[in-house]
Amino acid sequence: MKEVCNILVKTSFKDSNMFQPIVPGRKLNLQEKGAIVALHDREISATGIAQQLGCSRNTVTKWIHRFQDTGNVNRKVGRGSIRKT
Repeated sequence: MKEVCNILVKTSFKDSNMFQPIVPGRKLNLQEKGAIVALHDREISATGIAQQLGCSRNTVTKWIHRFQDTGNVNRKVGRGSIRKT
């Protein structure tokens, strides 16, 4: 997974339009989550990553901790409300 994340960061930052500014309430896509993990592996601080990607520091630390705990950046299974129909 780390190799994939590093490839995403190398290719993504060549084109600065790759990442859209993250607006409150918008979910991160897999590339953005991978970029967070890869930048953290390069020993960039959570604040620095948040500034580069345009999201909050809390979001960055959430996905770093999720990767450290589970080894991936997928959403947890069973999240969300129960279907009514």
